[in-house]
Amino acid sequence: VQQMGAIADKADDILWRRYGTENRLLQCDKTTLRKLLLIRIIGFVFMLQMVVMMVGLYYRRTVLYMTHWGAYFVFIAYLLLLIAHYYPSAHKSTFFWKLTHLLIEISFTFGFVVSAVFWTVIGPLLLTYTHEQVSKLIGRDAQWVDYVVNCEIHGMNYLFLFIDTYYNRIEFEWTHLFYFHAPAGIFYFIVLLFYTIVS
Repeated sequence: VQQMGAIADKADDILWRRYGTENRLLQCDKTTLRKLLLIRIIGFVFMLQMVVMMVGLYYRRTVLYMTHWGAYFVFIAYLLLLIAHYYPSAHKSTFFWKLTHLLIEISFTFGFVVSAVFWTVIGPLLLTYTHEQVSKLIGRDAQWVDYVVNCEIHGMNYLFLFIDTYYNRIEFEWTHLFYFHAPAGIFYFIVLLFYTIVS
């Protein structure tokens, strides 16, 4: 137990204390806290419907796509932000605000990469596909809802987070991104490798 405490203390020093990062989940400069809460409620409702649609449409392959991971991260981040707004005791918890802060950083960068790659590389390529090719790609007859969900998960979730980040005062620590994206990338590679082997 003492060793775990020492590891946690070292991680806290590496990730937080040396940068002087503060709890700014409920702070904003360019708008009121009430308007920021409204943005977060709309973002949460939007992400909730997106996650329900993703799980319903793609439940067999939902862990394979980094896009889906990013959407789940945004959903969880918005859920935690709403908890912070409505339960001050949770907001004051060191573990809670640091976890929420990390999820926002990770979601923001995931969303940026996913949106940029999709709309500059994959999206234009998909526009050249016929309905039959798209249906073959997703493994069933493509419906209009597939196209809507595709647009949502490749940009709209990032748009909400971008608006939130524009108004809030949460400071990104770029070192966090290295510590969390490197293991996530390795884990994602292992998941894809395992999926390829078993399928």
